[in-house]
Order: sequence, then structure tokens, then C-alpha cells
Amino acid sequence: MAQLYLRDIPLLRPPGRSDLFQVLWCPYDHEPDRKPATALFRRSAAAVVDVLAPPPEPYETACDGYVPEPCLLAPERITEYPRILDLSAEVRQLRGDWDRWQAADVGVDSSYADCPTSPEHPHTDLIQ
Repeated sequence: MAQLYLRDIPLLRPPGRSDLFQVLWCPYDHEPDRKPATALFRRSAAAVVDVLAPPPEPYETACDGYVPEPCLLAPERITEYPRILDLSAEVRQLRGDWDRWQAADVGVDSSYADCPTSPEHPHTDLIQ
């Protein structure tokens, strides 16, 4: 079982008034895929009243690794950027202008300065 609380992940925006996300699974094989079954729940932590402490341990599993080891999750904020081919030709050309990067002093090292470009996309680096 995994439980994620809104108080621990402030960037999480669950629907409604839910502040608890639970992932539950059964460590036995289930049809049609012959793998452990999972169930996902979003709920209010205040509505959970009958808490089992400690949760029951399965007496056997179908395979090693079907019962996960306890661990911690350390969420972090990331910025996702578009793929290079999703950019306009003008932006791809600006991106490939090495002098612009150096003038901006963004701390990019020079190891990619001589990177060849693709013949189909002359303004894109092969390294994306």
C-alpha cells in the first residue's frame, strides 16, 4: 500500500476535497494478466476512521518482489519543456545559435558547441 497526503505534496491538486491518495494491491496473480491487482482511491483523510495498525501481512506471495519494501517518496517540482521538434523553426534556429547561449551566460559548458546537426532538421542538435 502507498499513501500520499496533500500536506506532504503541496503541489498535488486532487479533485474535490480529497487530501489522501491511496494505492492498494493484492500480492497474488489475478486474471486476465496474471499479475497483482491494484486499486486507487482518493479520499478525505478525516473520513478514514477504522485504521488497521499494523496492516495485515500477506502469508504468501505469488513471486518474490510482489510485496514492496517500505520506502520514502521525495517529490520535487520540475519544469517540463517541449520536445525540440515541437518548437517552431525560428525557435529551433535560435536554440542552435551557440553565440546566443554564451552571451546569455547561462552556464552551459562548451562540450556541445561543435555538435553536428541533423540533415532533415538543420537547426536541431542530434543531442536532445
